[in-house]
Amino acid sequence: MFDDAALPLEEIEPEDTNRVLGARIALYITAKKWDMAAAVASHLVKVEPQNEAWWINLAYSARRSEGAGRSHSTEGASHAPQGCHDRIQPGLLCAAT
Repeated sequence: MFDDAALPLEEIEPEDTNRVLGARIALYITAKKWDMAAAVASHLVKVEPQNEAWWINLAYSARRSEGAGRSHSTEGASHAPQGCHDRIQPGLLCAAT
């Protein structure tokens, strides 16, 4: 079932890369593949830090993947837009670490 859902994402045009990666995060979270979701979310935080959804997905999936003894980088936090940083990131970074 997971493979059936992932296959159509491979066929989407490259100009929608971040949206496709966002859909992959949702798919990985649904499948409880926390490490994979956190890895994709970490990448999206670096390339599109103004999108608060990527921060939320990173915190959500990274927190759950910690049970496997792994943590994911939040180094993109220093590149976040000022307003976003003040409103949302301190709590998310606490949740992700």
